[in-house]
Amino acid sequence: MTTATLEFSAGQRVLCRPGVSDPNLRAWDAADELLLDEAIRRVHAGDRVLVVDDQFGALTLGLSDYAPVSVADSAVLEGALSTNAPLNPGIPSPAQLASWLNPPQGPFDLIVMRVPRQSEYLAWLLRWVNSALAGNGCLLAGGMIKHLPDRSVDVFAEAMPTEAVLPARKKARVVVCRRGEASLAGWSGLWKGYSGMLPGTWHPRAPC
Repeated sequence: MTTATLEFSAGQRVLCRPGVSDPNLRAWDAADELLLDEAIRRVHAGDRVLVVDDQFGALTLGLSDYAPVSVADSAVLEGALSTNAPLNPGIPSPAQLASWLNPPQGPFDLIVMRVPRQSEYLAWLLRWVNSALAGNGCLLAGGMIKHLPDRSVDVFAEAMPTEAVLPARKKARVVVCRRGEASLAGWSGLWKGYSGMLPGTWHPRAPC
């Protein structure tokens, strides 16, 4: 197991990718760094924070001072948190990982989300986020530019208003959004095999 240190505006975290010994394969990327820095700039004491689709725990552990709830469609994250949390003994222990079988209940003041590679999964997520985001809350959504799905700009525009698109950094991009009106009820994407994609009734599994 090879560890490396993620440095960001609020401190540092020691992280590894479980089962990987190649030091070039880190447990975070530039999108995680950008999301963390922007989240730290915006979050306030007492805010309810949700992390969506963290990869190896960089976001969940990086925001540990704010006791974030984390939900993901990946069995990898649970193992990564179990491995990486003990590497950082000075931080609060992460909350139990939620799943889409029993999704977390809002409202959340800040939602920090990795943008998935699949546009239809992104469309579902954004509509779910609208139901979980506080009225004055914000969504920070980010990813590596080369991994953003086709039509991602349109998908965001159809679901919720974009407040800002942050300058790209190290080929990563983050957008800041506010709660929109689009919901899962009556969403036209349901007919594409997304029937039952209502929180608590279906487990959205994005292909690898």
